[in-house]
Amino acid sequence: MNLNRFAQISIISVLAPLMVQAQSPQQTLNAARSELQSDVAAGAAAQRKIDGIDDKTQQLLQDYRATNAEIDQLVLYNKQMTEIVANQNKELAKIAQQIKDIEFTERGILPLMNHMLDSLKQFIQLDLPFLSKERQTRLVNLEVLLARADVTVSEKYRRILEAYQIEIDYGRTLEAYREQDAEQLVFDYLRIGRTALYRVSIDGDQAWLWSKSAQGWQAIESGMMRDVRKALDVARQTAAPELLVLPVPTEADKKGA
Repeated sequence: MNLNRFAQISIISVLAPLMVQAQSPQQTLNAARSELQSDVAAGAAAQRKIDGIDDKTQQLLQDYRATNAEIDQLVLYNKQMTEIVANQNKELAKIAQQIKDIEFTERGILPLMNHMLDSLKQFIQLDLPFLSKERQTRLVNLEVLLARADVTVSEKYRRILEAYQIEIDYGRTLEAYREQDAEQLVFDYLRIGRTALYRVSIDGDQAWLWSKSAQGWQAIESGMMRDVRKALDVARQTAAPELLVLPVPTEADKKGA
C-alpha cells in the first residue's frame, strides 16, 4: 500500500471521531427534545385515558348508587304491597262472611217483618178508628214494599219501624182533623191520645164518643157540646189550652181496648 494513502486513511480515522464528537451535542439536544415531546404527548394521551376512565368510573358509581336506591325502594314497595294484599285478603274473608251473615239474616228477618206487619194490622184493627184512610194506606204501602225485589231489606225494616213509631206517637198527641166516614159523611174528629175519640158534626150541634165495647159511636149530651167544641179549637191551636170536662170511655171500654 502506498505510504501516503495509508497516512490519509489514518488521518481520516483519527478525525472521524472528532467530527462525530463535534456534532453530538446538537444532535443529542434534538434527540432529547424529540424524546421529551414524545413523552409529553404520551403523558397527555395517558392523562386523557385516565380522565376518561375516571369519568366512566364516576358514572358507574352513580349508576350503582341509583340502582341500589331503586332496589331499596322496590324492597319497601314489595313489603308494603305484601301487607296490602294480606289486608285485602282479610277484608275479602270478612266480606264473604258478611254475605253469608246477610243471607242468614234475610232468611230470618223477612218472616219477622211479615209478622210485624201482621201485628200492626191487628193492632190498628183493634185500636180507635181514627185516621182510618191514612193508616190503611200505610199498611197497603208496606205490603207492597215487602214484596218488592228492588228495595233492600234494611229499607223495608226501616219503613216498618217508622210505621210503628208513628203509631206510638199517636198515643201521646192531641189531634183534630176532618174526614169522611164509610157513608161519605164529613165530620170533625178529635183524638186525645188513645184515651178517647170524638166525632162532631160540621155544624157543631152534635157530637159522639167512640165506644170500644159497643164498637160504635155513642151520642154526647148537649150540655157537654161546648167543651167538646172548645177542645177541638185547642187541638187546632186556634184557642188557648184550658181545663175542660169531657166524656171519656167507660171502664168496660178501657178493658175492651
